[in-house]
Amino acid sequence: MDTKFKKCGVREFDQTIHSIFSATHPETLKLFNMSEEIAKKNTMFGATLLVATQKALEIVKKWKECAIEKECMAPEGSHRACDIPKLYKNEYGNCHRFDQSTTTPFNLRKKYNPEFYPVILEQQEAEPLPQQPDNEPQQPQNAPPQSDNDDLPRSDDPLGLN
Repeated sequence: MDTKFKKCGVREFDQTIHSIFSATHPETLKLFNMSEEIAKKNTMFGATLLVATQKALEIVKKWKECAIEKECMAPEGSHRACDIPKLYKNEYGNCHRFDQSTTTPFNLRKKYNPEFYPVILEQQEAEPLPQQPDNEPQQPQNAPPQSDNDDLPRSDDPLGLN
C-alpha cells in the first residue's frame, strides 16, 4: 500500500490538551531555540511512530543526542506532574513530559505539519532508505538487517546508542 506515511516514516498520534509550552521545561525550549510564542501555538502529541526512512532516522538521531544530554531530556528540576488548570490556560504547568517535550519540537522543526488534527500528523514526503542492490547476497529471511552505514541504527541497537 502506497501511503504518505510509508514514504515519510513519521506519524504522531494522541494530540494532548495542551501546547508544547505548557508541559516543556523552559531550559529545553531554550536548547531548541523555540520561542514561547511558537511553543504556545503548537500542540504537544502523546505518541510518535517512526519507521526506517531517512527523515525518520534524522529525528531519531537528534532525539538520541538529546537523550544523552541531561539538560535536554531532563533539565534540573524537571518533573512529570503538571498543574493541570494551567495546561488548560496555555500557561506553563510547571512540568516536563520528557520524551514528548523533545519529540514534538523535533518533528515541528523538521516542518512536519499537521494535516489531520486531532488524530494523525502526516509528514512531508521523504525518500526511502536505499535498498540493497540485487547483485549483493541477500540476508536470510529472519536475519536482522545489517547496514554498512554507521549513521543508521543497527537492529540490536534501535536508537543507535552503541
